[in-house]
Amino acid sequence: MNNIQKWIGKWILLSLLWFVLNSIDFSQFQLNDMMQPALIGRALMSVLDSLILCWVLARSGKSGIRLAVVIFLAVFGMKIVLTVVEATYLPDLQPIVLSLLINGLIASLLWSLTAVALVDGFTDNSESSDLQEQPEWRQKWYQWILKSMLMGIIWMVLFVFFGGVVFMNIARLIDPQALAIYTNLAMPDWILPFQGLRAILWLIFALPLLMQLHGKYTQVLFLSASIFAIWMGTNLFMAFEIPAGLRYAHLAEVMAECFLFGALVFLIFARRGQHAKIYSK
Repeated sequence: MNNIQKWIGKWILLSLLWFVLNSIDFSQFQLNDMMQPALIGRALMSVLDSLILCWVLARSGKSGIRLAVVIFLAVFGMKIVLTVVEATYLPDLQPIVLSLLINGLIASLLWSLTAVALVDGFTDNSESSDLQEQPEWRQKWYQWILKSMLMGIIWMVLFVFFGGVVFMNIARLIDPQALAIYTNLAMPDWILPFQGLRAILWLIFALPLLMQLHGKYTQVLFLSASIFAIWMGTNLFMAFEIPAGLRYAHLAEVMAECFLFGALVFLIFARRGQHAKIYSK
């Protein structure tokens, strides 16, 4: 009970900090909207993002600056860099790319450092004895390359399937008029290979964090999938340039496909094994 209270306190503090950091316009570009809908969206994002971060902290095998680095890499990379990359084919994002990078860099760094400082000396060792169920990540160098290429292909399939089945059907049900305008937008012919390369970049940001998580295989599997789903999906709470109906449809699409993608990343790269390596703190 005492540990639960400690983590609830950390969750509240990290949620408040993430909300404040994402409300500050570090780049002086008037990027952050202070209207009520934006504040509500930012609050939802902050609460969910912080819940996942607390879960990550409780399952981390690193501590100190090494833990801060892998958290920062995942948060900044997944929430900011991968969004900025999409400006390549989404012209509406291009004017705010620099501001997104500056704001995201500062906010992610401060949030990561604060999170690690809050849990310094406090970890969840309740399952440290279950060595036989720890995920095993070690493999040959060419397996990393081949599996990364496979994940790029898998993401292209998920991108098409969830976009065509989940998003289109939900959007058609909620806001068919907005969907009709949206479907008339021209997408470049190279968008699928571009998404495949984006997925490989995604792995570069996420794998260092996933590899140092400890716990039972199935628990780390679910946590890994949740990291992908929440830290990617909650950005849509702030996407007010998209009509509300399409935004909700995108939210369902992105969280579902990212959860599945994150689960597949873990299943393909990590395996069950006795005496798996637990990264030292």
